[in-house]
Amino acid sequence: MKINDILQQPSLLPDTKKGEKTEGKEVDFQQFLNEARARRAEGYQTTSPAMPGREVETLSAPVSSVPSLNGLSETQELDRIRSQGIKATEETLGILEQYQKAIGDPKMTLKQIDSLVQSLSQGVSHLKTTAEKIPLSDPLQRIMTDLGIVSTVEIEKFKRGEYV
Repeated sequence: MKINDILQQPSLLPDTKKGEKTEGKEVDFQQFLNEARARRAEGYQTTSPAMPGREVETLSAPVSSVPSLNGLSETQELDRIRSQGIKATEETLGILEQYQKAIGDPKMTLKQIDSLVQSLSQGVSHLKTTAEKIPLSDPLQRIMTDLGIVSTVEIEKFKRGEYV
């Protein structure tokens, strides 16, 4: 729990006005911390109000009770998938760089470039399957989707013969 979450709770803060010193009204951080731990132990975590004057409480399960995938916790599984996504993104970017150099090299034959296009197509396929496993709110998912689109456009341009 963040300190700001604890301090934003109106029922726990002492009444002070802007610029007024808190002499005699010291904020007891230990008390706030103990109360926050007690709420967390009960399974409840308060969040900042969605609407002024309303406090929202949600039930949050402890990490130990999160269902595991392949013996990993949910966060470890997400980290593993993100790692795969980063690797797939780097590989696809590497193939795109090779493709860019090949297109600009007059000594390269279309057959040689076609092998790069096939590799790029496989990379895009892997990129898309990995991107589907990553939450939409993750910035990596957006990067992977954009890279897949750019790569697919280049593949289609090559297949239509725009670079011949």
